[in-house]
Amino acid sequence: MSELTDLFEALLGHHGVDRYPTPQLGLIKIQEELGEVSRAFLRGDDAGVAKELGDVVLAVQGMARHYGIDVMAEVRTNVALAVGRRVDPSPFASTS
Repeated sequence: MSELTDLFEALLGHHGVDRYPTPQLGLIKIQEELGEVSRAFLRGDDAGVAKELGDVVLAVQGMARHYGIDVMAEVRTNVALAVGRRVDPSPFASTS
């Protein structure tokens, strides 16, 4: 399990319920968070952009959870494809 998954599960535990229990609601949440990134960007609010990008990542993790997708494994695969070779994922694996 990745650190991102662990963090998301901790958030779910805090809320006590998945507030976006369907993929459709997950997609709406991602779109909402991207709008917040855009607004922070347009205000020139770098701290706001950083905070909202964190929210986007959590929203993506929430949607991925509905499909059983390991987001970090997909990121590692995409990086490997981008550099044109297979990459051993172990150096990128979470150590926590």
